[in-house]
Amino acid sequence: MIRIAPYEKLRGVDAPGIRIRDHFRGSPENAGTPIYGLGAMRVLTDTRIAPQTGFPMHGHREFEIITYVCEGEIVHEDTTGAKGLLRMGDVQAMTTGSGVMHSEANPCSRPTRVY
Repeated sequence: MIRIAPYEKLRGVDAPGIRIRDHFRGSPENAGTPIYGLGAMRVLTDTRIAPQTGFPMHGHREFEIITYVCEGEIVHEDTTGAKGLLRMGDVQAMTTGSGVMHSEANPCSRPTRVY
């Protein structure tokens, strides 16, 4: 089965400088079970971040988070001491284990888009 999901019709969240749209979101109770044939995948978001804005420090636990930079740049910083700049085409993989706090911000003068 092929499911086409135009960006404009996706559900999501808007916050100052940030627009998040879910291409896919599974429920926590289904974690570890196949959902739409995607295995344990819980969420796939298309996130657009305005210049000089981003996500403040916030926490996750028991997740594998993969970030792909489609356009622009993003700065990642976390409580393990990791900090780095990701550019278009870069991929970041983060294991949150029992818990980690992190932030992601767009340092550019142009919009950033990440999956």
